[in-house]
Amino acid sequence: MSAAATDPFSFKLWPLTKEWTCVELLGLKASHCILPLPMYDLAGNLIRPSAYCCSLQGAIVEVHFTLSHWGIASAKRDVYGRVIQLICILMPPAPTSVTTRKRKLALHIKDDDSPSRKTVKV
Repeated sequence: MSAAATDPFSFKLWPLTKEWTCVELLGLKASHCILPLPMYDLAGNLIRPSAYCCSLQGAIVEVHFTLSHWGIASAKRDVYGRVIQLICILMPPAPTSVTTRKRKLALHIKDDDSPSRKTVKV
């Protein structure tokens, strides 16, 4: 087994949802140093990239980043750049619960069954 296959932080194991993103990521390998964003749980432990989606959806996080500003006088324009340094989870996502049904529903409808009706005696 290769070192990349056993390393949980290898870009080859990143959870990509679209096939074309995998192709794009492999294309960046030749020209870029690809590293996952460091993300830490409540105890300060590093989270594996494969768990990023389930750890972040609905969580409250603290993001450490640098913000750079360049004022371009000749164009009278401001340019901003940012680089995320790390992400810390402050409050994990609330567990999702399935609500129970308040009434029972038949799994199959029989042809000869009809809704019951009260009969009125005269």
